[in-house]
Amino acid sequence: MTQNVTILLVEDEIWMLEGIEDLVQTIDIGYDVNTLTANNGVEALKLLDDQCPDLIISDIMMPKMDGIEFLKHVRSSHRLQHIPFIFLTARSEPQDRLQGSLSGADLYLVKPFKTDELLGLIKTQLDKAFRRQSAQEETFSQFKKGLMQILNHEFRTPLTYVTAYSEMLVQGFNAQQQDNSFQ
Repeated sequence: MTQNVTILLVEDEIWMLEGIEDLVQTIDIGYDVNTLTANNGVEALKLLDDQCPDLIISDIMMPKMDGIEFLKHVRSSHRLQHIPFIFLTARSEPQDRLQGSLSGADLYLVKPFKTDELLGLIKTQLDKAFRRQSAQEETFSQFKKGLMQILNHEFRTPLTYVTAYSEMLVQGFNAQQQDNSFQ
């Protein structure tokens, strides 16, 4: 059984948006892909109010809110900042690539792109995100287990003292009772 994933596609060119959507839903990359689509960063942020995708693919040059500004909003949100983010853009100049990388995007892919390259990068980003999530869950589980062991020990230690002292008191009381009965 393959894992379900959700990919948010943000692109202002409808033909490109629909083409990428068809591509990721049709070709097997090892995941069952559901898509969310938006035509600009403003629409995408509205979608993110209700949903948390596993991957975001965004153009940079869009009306209302461009991809760089959209990425800033995503990275500033504690709930969303872990989501892998791929820029898919026509901006191919070295300074554009540098700006995209410095903005916090995980990958920067220039249009036109090769289909197999895009699909491979999507699969790689999803695989990496799920491995990271699994490692974080394992770390949290180990932390929780260690904390429970410490708390268990700390709660038992005072109870051991209380039990021991109460037994000593009972023994002392019983010994005193026996001493009084011989007089």
